[in-house]
This record gives sequence, structure tokens and C-alpha cells, in this order.
Amino acid sequence: RSGPSRVSAEAAERDNHLVADRIVNPFVGDEAAALYRRGRLHHHEQAIAAVLKMVGGRRAGRALDLGCGTGLSTTALAAMADFAVGLDAAPAMVGIATSETGMSCVVALAETTPFRDSSFDAVTVASTFHWVDQERLFEESRRLLRSGGWLAIYDHGLVGLEKRPDFINWVKDVYLIRYPAPFRGAGFGPRSEMPAGFRSIGHATYEDPREMTCEQFVGYHLSQSIALMGTKARGETVAAARAWLETELSQFIPADTTSSARFVGSVSCLALCDDDSSARIRGP
Repeated sequence: RSGPSRVSAEAAERDNHLVADRIVNPFVGDEAAALYRRGRLHHHEQAIAAVLKMVGGRRAGRALDLGCGTGLSTTALAAMADFAVGLDAAPAMVGIATSETGMSCVVALAETTPFRDSSFDAVTVASTFHWVDQERLFEESRRLLRSGGWLAIYDHGLVGLEKRPDFINWVKDVYLIRYPAPFRGAGFGPRSEMPAGFRSIGHATYEDPREMTCEQFVGYHLSQSIALMGTKARGETVAAARAWLETELSQFIPADTTSSARFVGSVSCLALCDDDSSARIRGP
């Protein structure tokens, strides 16, 4: 197994807290990485399956996963690529990704990667697009992609609890009052402006209900930017945040029970525009 590459690590550490003007990276540090590893769901396979359908079932030769986190998205990408490498700005995230997956991962910013021009056939961005300088990310993706390559941007989020519409009210009136949502950029979808040098080849959304215990639901919340940034802003320990969330969320998922948490995923796939029309991916 290879260890986390330190390529651009110093630059990543220096710029981690100012990714794009006001956007602060909430996933820096050992504690954040451990909470992310423990609380995040394995949903990436569904997104990658949707992407594979959009590109006509064609596997990628070399693929890059920008914002790989603890490696869940890179592992999913590897199933449709001959070679996949992950990249993340947080060294602790990359450390977990390499140690637990054995895959190649590097520490660097998504907007300034250490790779050569035209190095990849595919680039994926999983739950990362809203944390980066989006214009620079598109520019970097254009630089990295070979002729006929594609860029997939996907996300996955909680939208409610089955049979508990009052959960959304709790989020707005209690949770976000205690832990205000940090500033972040917009997501990417079918109504987004198409970046220069790309054209759309597909967009999909899908429902992803998950049966979760209260402990799992608490862990998911602790892995989110809202709680990660909120605890720091309040000078609160993770243990204190966990205890508060356990008390609050037990009203929705009592001990020794489960509830169906409603998640929704979205996937957008863009093809690189080039002069060789024969090499272009054709959407449905």
C-alpha cells in the first residue's frame, strides 16, 4: 500500500481554510476525518452506475476523483476505471483513504492538481463542488481531461424522515439555530450555466432511503459541515455535540428502533468539447 502523497501538501494546508474567498473547508484535521469516516454513507456506487449509463457503458482508462475524502468515492470510481486516483485538500482524509483502501491518493487542492495536461479520461467530483472555486475547478478539469473525456459532479443529501414531517421543522427551528450552516457555493444541476469547454450528456436524480438507528443518525449529523463548523464556533467538544444530538434526535428515532431516513442523490455528467467529433461521448 502506498502512503498519502505529500505533493502540494504544504500549499493545501496553507490554503485549506480559504478555498474560495469566503468558503472555509470544514473537513480539516484528524477529528473531522474520523467523524467523516464513521458517519458518512456508502452511496457512491449508485451515482457511478448512473454516470456509466450516461457515457454509454464505456469504462474509463485513467480516472481522477477530486475531493476523495476518506476514499468512498474513489473506491466506487475504481469499479469503472482501469486506474483511479483520489485527491483531497485534507491530509487526514487522504491518510484514511490510502490506509483503508490501498488506493493511490494525493494531498492537493482540486483547483491546482499536480498532474500533467491530458492525464485522465474521467474526473469525478463527489459532494465537493460547493466547497471549491468552481470556475477554477472547471478550468483544471479541462486541462486534465483527454479528448473524449468526461466530468461527473454528484451529490447526496438528507431531505427528511419518513412519517416525521416535524423533523424538517426541527432542523430549521432548532438544529440550524444552534449550528448555523456555513457559507458554501451553489451546487450543479440541469439548470446550472454550462461551463466553457463542456456540454451536458446527462443528469439524473434518485431516491435513496436508509433505515437508520439513532446512533447512526447522530453519526451522520456529526460528519456534516454544519456540526463540524458549529461545534468549533461554539467552542464545544464533539462529545458535547454528540450528547446533545442523541437527546434531540431520540424524539424522532427512539432507542432500539430504526427509521427510514430520506436521502436524495443527483448526478450531472459533462463531456469535454473538442474538435474530434468521433471521439466525443454521445448522450442518450
